[in-house]
Amino acid sequence: MANSNELRLPKLIGDGMILQREQPNKIWGYIGEGKKVTVKFVNTIYETEGNREGKWEVCLKPLPDGGPYNMEIKADKTIIIQNILMGDLWICGGQSNMELPVSRVMERYRDEINSYVNPLIRMFKVPMAYDFEAPQEELIEGYWQPLTKRNVQDFTATGYFFAKKLFEKYQVPIGLIHTAVGGTPAEAWISEEGLKAMPEYIEQIAKYKNKDYIRQVLDKDEERINQWLQRLDNLDRGMRSKESRWFEVDYEDKDWATIQLPTIWKNEEMYLDAGVVWFRKKVNIPASMIKKQARILLGTIIDSDTVYINGQKIGETGYQYPPRIYDIPQGF
Repeated sequence: MANSNELRLPKLIGDGMILQREQPNKIWGYIGEGKKVTVKFVNTIYETEGNREGKWEVCLKPLPDGGPYNMEIKADKTIIIQNILMGDLWICGGQSNMELPVSRVMERYRDEINSYVNPLIRMFKVPMAYDFEAPQEELIEGYWQPLTKRNVQDFTATGYFFAKKLFEKYQVPIGLIHTAVGGTPAEAWISEEGLKAMPEYIEQIAKYKNKDYIRQVLDKDEERINQWLQRLDNLDRGMRSKESRWFEVDYEDKDWATIQLPTIWKNEEMYLDAGVVWFRKKVNIPASMIKKQARILLGTIIDSDTVYINGQKIGETGYQYPPRIYDIPQGF
């Protein structure tokens, strides 16, 4: 980490950032107490100094949409922030529906996504990290990314289509701050002060502030999962069969029951509350497709899966949400 007396900026303030148009914008950072800081931006100079906590801030006057601009921040050293745009900023918060990346919707929207590039749409992805002791003032990593063919796969899919629609309508730069985390409950996003009206959550917070308790929870959870997976592996008849493992081509499955897919598993006669289920399907392909690169699309499966073709594993996924899209190598 840089010297606490040295001029330093948070990760959110950097090259390519988008600031909210027609509103005041706070720019802040860190430096030693009493040290002078000068900020130059769009023909205006702002001056301040470090406070007792080693922080400084200035408030930029409202500006219309536009750019790109550079910002000069000067103290014991000079930092130049480049390619700043004034536009509209949006927080992309929530759970897995917002976290879902563009890469998972490429099969359906490939042509649209591959044909669209817009450097005036940008995203800052907040890293996933938790801290139950206190709100954090700084992010461990992060930077602004323009919407390019290279970056688009990592964009939030909902945010991507939302930003694209907004840009088409208003023709102003769009900034997305992506801070969604799948499966998080609403109370995880509420401040401790805001939770005081709900005592049960305050009690939980008190426990979570104990690092030893958190470590015990994580260790027990990991142990439980490992034991469950080991038990599944040990009891899986398909992998332990003495005659032939069930994914092999020569395995005889004539006595297997049949099932119509897709289906709601709990409504099936062979329903198991938890365990391993094997499916086999024979597919005839024309000679023209033999040894060519291919792809198999299986949709979403609850919960995990492993897929074999002609006795060889071609893919696996360990949890429910990703669509199963597995590439079959050329010459397979």
